[in-house]
Amino acid sequence: EGTPSNTFDNMSRSIYTFDTSSLGSGSTISSATFSIFGSNKTQEGTAINPTIDIYTATPASNNNLIDADYTQIGTISQTGSAITYANWSITAYNDFAFNSTGIGNINKTGISKFGAREASYDVPNSAPTWYGNFIYELSGYYADQGGTGTTNDPKLVVVYSAAVPPSAEGNLWQKRSFEGKGFVTTSNEITITRASETDFV
Repeated sequence: EGTPSNTFDNMSRSIYTFDTSSLGSGSTISSATFSIFGSNKTQEGTAINPTIDIYTATPASNNNLIDADYTQIGTISQTGSAITYANWSITAYNDFAFNSTGIGNINKTGISKFGAREASYDVPNSAPTWYGNFIYELSGYYADQGGTGTTNDPKLVVVYSAAVPPSAEGNLWQKRSFEGKGFVTTSNEITITRASETDFV
């Protein structure tokens, strides 16, 4: 968002945590998709085209953000393909299919932590050209937004094969969704949202 002083005054980043410990250390993940239900998109000018991608995050706590967490989102894409402004949906989930890097960063025995940030300007630390007092925004719902229940909650869907004990028989392929905590931080403020860490199939 620009101001009359020819500077941008706000840049947001988001952090999400998922309890993925039920996967188990011996499981093999074949695919994973991180989804955010879009809530808003604004592009008052046409010169800047924001994009969103997913990165690792290392917040100080799993459910209580602090100012320093703003800088604790990585710069290596977990998907290899950011979602553009044009493709960002505000009526459905925006799906980020994890590549091998993202799959490798899912914690099979604990909390998986990921962040969303602007990929075209924020990640490369390259300020866009100033074009006036315009707002450019892509946003999504967090776990306590978008009404009751889990309809619009952020989610991580993991397809995996469980470790097979020597005496076990049968197909142990499984698909599991994890309901996530969602947080958003900016350089000026912190907003924390809370949700249960219950996973669901």
